[in-house]
Amino acid sequence: MPDFKKLSNSKTPEAEEKPCWIKPKRIPIKKDVPIKANLTTVMREAALFAKEKESCIKEINEILKGGVDTHLTKSFEQETREKEEQKQIEEAERKRLRCLLSHEEAIIAKYKLKELNMKRKYEMLEEKDKLIKQLNEWKAEEKEKYKTYIKMAHESRRNAKESEMKMVEEKQGARKLMQWETKILLSKAMKEKEEELARRMHIIQEIKAISQVKAIDTSKEFDKTECPNLGLLCEMSIAELEERLYLMNEKMKKELEEKRKRILEQKEEKQRMVQEAKEFIQQNRTMKEKPPVRTVVKTEENPDIKDLRKKLERAKKMRKACNLCPCRPCPLILRYGSK
Repeated sequence: MPDFKKLSNSKTPEAEEKPCWIKPKRIPIKKDVPIKANLTTVMREAALFAKEKESCIKEINEILKGGVDTHLTKSFEQETREKEEQKQIEEAERKRLRCLLSHEEAIIAKYKLKELNMKRKYEMLEEKDKLIKQLNEWKAEEKEKYKTYIKMAHESRRNAKESEMKMVEEKQGARKLMQWETKILLSKAMKEKEEELARRMHIIQEIKAISQVKAIDTSKEFDKTECPNLGLLCEMSIAELEERLYLMNEKMKKELEEKRKRILEQKEEKQRMVQEAKEFIQQNRTMKEKPPVRTVVKTEENPDIKDLRKKLERAKKMRKACNLCPCRPCPLILRYGSK
C-alpha cells in the first residue's frame, strides 16, 4: 500500500520554484479631520478664557500692591492635601484589616459554640415533649366546652327562625293592601293622560292648517352689498368682507418682509460674534501652558498596620489547622481562646 501521507506532504520542484506574486496592501493613513465647533461651544470656551485672563490680571495687581503670591499657598495646600490623603488610605487599610481579623475570630468562636448548642438542643427537646403533653390535655378540655356552646347556639337559632316566620306573614298582608291601592291610582292617572293627549293633538292639527295657508315670497334677487338684518352688532355684507380680507392679506405680506429682514440682520450679528470668539480662543490656546503633573509621594507603612496583618495571618492559619484537625473539641481553638 502506498503511503498517502508522504505523497501529500511531498512537494514537486515545479511548485517550489514558483514565486509568490501577492503584494502586501498598504494601510491608508487617515488624515486629521477638523472638528466643527458649535456656536454654544465656541462661546463657552471664549468665556472660560476670558475668566482666566481676568483672574491672572487680578493676581498681578495684588502682587504689585504688596500682596502674597498664591502659588506658594497652593503648593502648601497641595502638600497638606497629599498628607491627609495618605492618612485616609492608612486608616482605611487599618479598618479593613480589623474587619478581616474580627471575621476570622468570629469563625473560631463559632466552633466553640457548637458543643454548647448541642446541649441546649437536647434540653429544648425534653421541654418540648412536656409541653406537648400539657397541650393535648388542654385540647381535650376545650373540646368539651365547645360542644356545650354549640348546643346553646342551635337552640337560639331555632327561636330566631320562628320569630322571623311570624314577621314575614305580617309583611305579606301589608304588601297585598298596598298593591290594590296602587292599581286604583294608576288607572285614574292613565285616563287623565289620554284626555290631555287628545287635546294636544287637536291643537297641533289647527297649527298645521294655519301654516299651510301662509305663502312665502321668494322673488327677491341676491345683493352682495345688503346685510342680512338679523339684529346683530357684527353684521356685515359680503362685499365689505371681501374688501377687508384683501387689506388683511396686504398687511400680512408687509409683516413677513419685515421679519425676514430682521432675521438676516440677526444672523449677520451672530456670525460676526462667533468669528471674534474664535480668534480670541485661538490666541489663548497658543499662550496657554500645560498644567504641572501631580506626583504622589510614597510613604512607609504604619507599624499598626503591620501588626494587624500579622494577627490576621495567625488567625487564618489557626482556622485552617482547625478544619484539618479531626478531634473535637479542637485543642488549638481552646488554646487560642485562653490566650
